[in-house]
Amino acid sequence: RIPALLKSIYASNPLNADEELARAIAQGAASPGSANVIGSGQKLPPQRPLNEVLGALVESGGAVLVCQGKDDRVSGPQRAQQRADIFSRLPGTTVVLIDGGHCVHDDS
Repeated sequence: RIPALLKSIYASNPLNADEELARAIAQGAASPGSANVIGSGQKLPPQRPLNEVLGALVESGGAVLVCQGKDDRVSGPQRAQQRADIFSRLPGTTVVLIDGGHCVHDDS
């Protein structure tokens, strides 16, 4: 099931959704502590608004580069474009739409 899901997510470059990646995901999911890792996300404090987080970074002299895949099959291309539009309104933020999917670092 993992290889099939990866192929649908890695639409731009399905060859990157190889057996090694599927094996690494399956291995991590089968680890005895994986349920604790997933459950720990429920114990985190409420998320801060993104403009607050990025604003603090920009105020401290940092810059933000957001790489967004045009063909994000997880959240959908329309949501990807909406997200890029929102990010581009934040001061100090540069948005680059990439011909890729959800995992732009690996799918482009």
